[in-house]
Amino acid sequence: MVSSDISRECTELEKELQKYKLWANLVPSGSWGESLFRLMDRKEWDIVRKTAYAHYSHSCAICGQSGITLYGHEDWKYDYTKSIQQLNNILALCNLCHMCNHLGFAGIQASKGRLDYSELINHWCKINSTSKKEFKEHERIAFRLWTLRSRFEWKVVDASGSEISEKPSSSDILNGLWR
Repeated sequence: MVSSDISRECTELEKELQKYKLWANLVPSGSWGESLFRLMDRKEWDIVRKTAYAHYSHSCAICGQSGITLYGHEDWKYDYTKSIQQLNNILALCNLCHMCNHLGFAGIQASKGRLDYSELINHWCKINSTSKKEFKEHERIAFRLWTLRSRFEWKVVDASGSEISEKPSSSDILNGLWR
């Protein structure tokens, strides 16, 4: 069990990050590989992501770009007192907004020459109307929160509060979203 001090710090860090329109909501390490994309049959995931694209009028839910490739992004919320990781939304995101949400993965992609990290930083700064210095502070806070979140043993649930099965259906996942 994680201490109430850690829960409190997580809540404070999350509030600091949420002041931004685009912020890194990093998934705890214990939940890596447990994404809906990996758990669902491809046909079922396609229904979920395409429903999200339509919900956001085939535009990025954060920056509003349209006419671009979109990605289905799982947005999670965390109850630190009950150790519950709950699906909050499926967002339609452009590549840069998606990578800003996955800063760790973005760093790996940049180290392999697959992503220009300075382009990601510039995008984040533009969306949030901030400086590169503020991005670096955001990055530091996001990874601190990730470190603390990774100490928890999470119960992972869908938007309606039901535990996510090994092979969830698209109707299970879409239930409770966009109320």
